[in-house]
Amino acid sequence: MIKRCLALTLVTLAVAGSFPAQAQDDGKDRLRRLLEKKFGNQTRPATPSPRSQELYAIDKEGKVRRVKPKKKTGNQSSTTLGTEPFTHAGAGITPTFATAGIWRRSTAPTPRGSGSSGGLWSKFKRLAQKAGQILVNRRTVVIQLKPGTNETQIDALVAKYNLKVIDFISSLGTLYVELPEDAGGPTTHSDMAKGRGTISSLLEPRIVLDLRKEPAVNAAFVQTTIAPKSLPTSTQVSVQHGNKTIRWHWRTDAADDGNWGLKAMRLPPAWTILRRAREKRGFVQPVTVAVLDTGFGLHPQLTYTTIKGEIPPQPLPPNCGTSHGTHVAGIIAAKSNTGVGTDGIMPNVRLDIIPISKKLMRLGAADGRDGTQQQMSYFSDAIRSLGEYLFEHAELAPKERRVINVSLGYNWGNWHRKLKVDPTTDQSIRNQIEQHANFLQFLVNQVSDQVLFVTAAGNDSTTSEGPFSAELATPFAFAALHKSPFFKPSKNIIVVEAHNRAYERAPFSNVGGHVAAPGVEVMSTLASDRQPNTYGVCDGTSQAAPHVSALAAMLFELDPHQKPADVIGIIRSSAIPETQSDSAPRADALAAISELSRDYLRDLADLNSDGRVDRYDLAIFKERLIAIENGRFGAPINSDLNGDDAINADERCWPRIDLNGSGRASYDPSDKLPLAGEKRSDLDVIAVTWTDKLQPFDTAYGESRLSELFSVWRGTSIVAAAPVSSPKIPCQ
Repeated sequence: MIKRCLALTLVTLAVAGSFPAQAQDDGKDRLRRLLEKKFGNQTRPATPSPRSQELYAIDKEGKVRRVKPKKKTGNQSSTTLGTEPFTHAGAGITPTFATAGIWRRSTAPTPRGSGSSGGLWSKFKRLAQKAGQILVNRRTVVIQLKPGTNETQIDALVAKYNLKVIDFISSLGTLYVELPEDAGGPTTHSDMAKGRGTISSLLEPRIVLDLRKEPAVNAAFVQTTIAPKSLPTSTQVSVQHGNKTIRWHWRTDAADDGNWGLKAMRLPPAWTILRRAREKRGFVQPVTVAVLDTGFGLHPQLTYTTIKGEIPPQPLPPNCGTSHGTHVAGIIAAKSNTGVGTDGIMPNVRLDIIPISKKLMRLGAADGRDGTQQQMSYFSDAIRSLGEYLFEHAELAPKERRVINVSLGYNWGNWHRKLKVDPTTDQSIRNQIEQHANFLQFLVNQVSDQVLFVTAAGNDSTTSEGPFSAELATPFAFAALHKSPFFKPSKNIIVVEAHNRAYERAPFSNVGGHVAAPGVEVMSTLASDRQPNTYGVCDGTSQAAPHVSALAAMLFELDPHQKPADVIGIIRSSAIPETQSDSAPRADALAAISELSRDYLRDLADLNSDGRVDRYDLAIFKERLIAIENGRFGAPINSDLNGDDAINADERCWPRIDLNGSGRASYDPSDKLPLAGEKRSDLDVIAVTWTDKLQPFDTAYGESRLSELFSVWRGTSIVAAAPVSSPKIPCQ
């Protein structure tokens, strides 16, 4: 008789505030060395077969049912499920409680639907779809111990609970162990299989509750999986989104542009500032942005500096699910000026990718809205990949700053819709979230002065009765937002909601995040070996988060002395509060840069690049404004006013003299946007950055006779006072 086991993951983690900072660091380092010495030469057992798994599905009525593997047939091992070991990852990941032991292939891959492997896969897939992808295996639990745990304590804990160590992660202080059958009582496996189990008994078996009481243990939770989740989007190569075609262009006031988010964040003038800063200082090592995700693939506009793991060799269908990480990476770092495609927010950034590659499996979308394939992986494996990247694969230099875009969340939409389970009131679920947050804080807090983590707020609110709290949507968000006498928030995590074109909270977006960013109809790169230049339009807080990741990288480059908490403070304090509905303030690149230092506005207003802002810059502004106004009335424009190295019909869109980031050069008094503490027009930016002490701005403005031109263009009498303007007219 095969002895069934429960796998238990022991993760050592510090309690925030329990020890002085130096003592915590020493304890973590000692524990790392201890685990390497004690378990480094231990032979790892083969992955358990499906028969040794304790896999359960929760159906839509809330009943817990056992998923039984078929017996092996012939020479075919039941350990081969026919699942490819995907190594790609995606942003906006939504973890789903699912199998604790994803079966690995021990020999050649077995086609799905053949033999015992196909039969078990088919049964698993049917149950997953029926249950809304809510699956649990009580074999796997994660336990966090405090730093400084010694060998005697580990041995005592292993002996007390009759554990068998099968794996470890030294950088995270993690041990994987097996536990004898029915150690999770009082609800036994037979009771669970007969439908007498509950969600609470799955998430919090007795062993978990007992381990949480151990003096050396900081956290314990059932091992769960994660999976990417995007909202319904088109998978067509033509980038058809619903009933409209989304295009990439820089005309303003358009409803078909996939780069509206870059315009909303006022990126074009921010790029001017960044370019001027680079010209002044010469070469500086670019900031690194890493993306922890699934769904990575190759694209001509993307260059991955470091790949922690492998990109899958097989072609990926170009859609928002299978190519999720590629889409997120393109928002951040797609190469500009390639003659085709999109523009990444952060030019020439170093782009690292961290595919979540451990024990992944494919699972079809449960809601049936599209054919997107979704990937699932252990939560602890995702953090393991992140830890290996930071401490082993791409270690931080002493004074380096780095941004990591990561969206690990829970698929509460399915739980709430199918089971009427409410994470805000179910204590076992809340406990699970807090244990996960404690687990990842072990890593996050170690790099609090160097690494800024950006996480999506989650997409659960569409299926909720009201907007869902971001705090309970992802472990990273909980770690950043939750406050209690026993939990101290991590200071280097920022949580991002999604807003739409009207600056309203996207209906799917959770609330309670620090800032909001564009997350609806966002166009970016997709991976496809069959069609190299592939693009798609995706929706989600996953698309909002990389907008903020790229902005954080920009701020770090402009001032590398800033720490992650400082940059988060700048992004939050400069965010525009003028949002509709219950959205968080929206992140704004130009406002954030001007708050970092007002000197950067001087670079923007220095139109002739001589290091000063004076009457010569005002003359350039007047000359180009005349050309733009003439173009509005049909005259040809024969110069490159927007700096895109081309002269075409779009010269009036985002011209170089658009200094407040409205997308047009205007003398309209209503064309004022928040900048450096108050709303300012283009001319206001020149006035506030004026450097000529011999000739004040007001004097130079009067001599320019710009007010007379404004009056002529408006068709009214001359007004010699402050600049006034013509009606707002789109630049196209």
